[in-house]
Amino acid sequence: MLAYHRREGGDSTGAREYLLIAAERARDALAVEETYDLYEQAIALASDDADRVRIRYLRGIALAQLADHTRAVNELAEVIPFLEGSPKVEALIARASSAVWSEQTEEAIASAQTALDVSRQDSYAELEPAALGLLSGGLGMRGQSGDLEQAIELGEEAVQKWIPGTRKARLAEAYHIMANHYYWAGAYDRALDSSKLAGTTAGVDIHSREFRLRGAGQRAIILSSIGRYTEAIAAADDAIELALAMGRTVNVVMNYSTLALREIFALEEALQRSEEVADRLGPSDFNMPWINARADVFTTRVLRGDVSAALEGWASLWEDAESSIAWERWLVTGRIAPWRAELELAAGHQDEALVWARRAVELAVESGRRKYEAIARTTLGRILIAGSLRDDAAEELRQALIVGDELGSPLIRWRAKAALADAVDAEADAQRQDSAAIIREVAAGLDAARGAAYLAAPEVVQVLDAAR
Repeated sequence: MLAYHRREGGDSTGAREYLLIAAERARDALAVEETYDLYEQAIALASDDADRVRIRYLRGIALAQLADHTRAVNELAEVIPFLEGSPKVEALIARASSAVWSEQTEEAIASAQTALDVSRQDSYAELEPAALGLLSGGLGMRGQSGDLEQAIELGEEAVQKWIPGTRKARLAEAYHIMANHYYWAGAYDRALDSSKLAGTTAGVDIHSREFRLRGAGQRAIILSSIGRYTEAIAAADDAIELALAMGRTVNVVMNYSTLALREIFALEEALQRSEEVADRLGPSDFNMPWINARADVFTTRVLRGDVSAALEGWASLWEDAESSIAWERWLVTGRIAPWRAELELAAGHQDEALVWARRAVELAVESGRRKYEAIARTTLGRILIAGSLRDDAAEELRQALIVGDELGSPLIRWRAKAALADAVDAEADAQRQDSAAIIREVAAGLDAARGAAYLAAPEVVQVLDAAR
């Protein structure tokens, strides 16, 4: 109202400044369109080109804070060439962040790298760590050979250089990115630490609420991967409640919640949750939750033995994941390739199963996903056993078991051990003894799992009894 009266009274400068204050208030109220419109009105009252650049810069930063990432990337791209000094680095950092969260891989890497170069050149010590963290995020998103390892190194450098007490929202983002990278690399203890820091660092800052929420959800998948299923399901439930309390969508944390359910074979509940998220979403600027949910649906159907249902959405799922320029290209394809091999094996298609299993191993090794390397090698070993290639199978399965032991995932270890028992030559005394020892260890693990079936779900107990 003050801006309106100033403008009507011919005071354009005063009107512009009140509009900028109003835009800040709208931003703090998370009112995206109102924020954009108020800045637009201020731009119309700019006194010159420099003033217009300044206001558009402020609007680009605000859009990034409000998670309107595609508009932020475009807005900042147009003003960055006209900026100098620390505002230029600030804009590059904001653009890199928005490019990460709108799956624009090359833009994220390029903006973060330029921000890093300028901050080092001009000694912006407070900005350098943020640029490092986002360069880490861009490389992790790209996922080419060696990218994940380099992303972890850059992320570590970022948090080590962070000036205490500064830029907490960016630090929460950096911890969240690191938690992802450590999880994908199979460093679960480090991933768990980083996910906790993502949540606690974010605090109550409204512009880092997403990382508080994601940090809570990440705990569920990390705990699942080391067999702490009771804690994993509790963490997932807490994350869903937190999302509802914050007025946020539950799509991402709902996806997180299904891993533990699949690993304890609570498949009906897992499938229901994944189908709910997949049906709710569709193509967008951030496809990861949608494609991940579809991958979870596919995986769960394979585990249930629903071959026809699993194949129903396969072609579009694989195409969407493989054609992505972001995480889906390597994360999702690497996840679902072993299960396609399992489908082919179940159908008796030995050659096709072998092709998919070998492809799954290659995808996992190239990207550095050790969990899926173990899963893919176990599947490959089982296929080789079916083809009477027991020596080759035993070699693959022993490699899978080495990785499984290092990761600490009970399900991966048990599957590899059970398959290795099948691969051992029953006529050789020493190997027969090895086989019996392996079977005894698997049986003991299943007995322990049955005793800890805290859900007291009959279907879980039945599955464990059948496996025993």
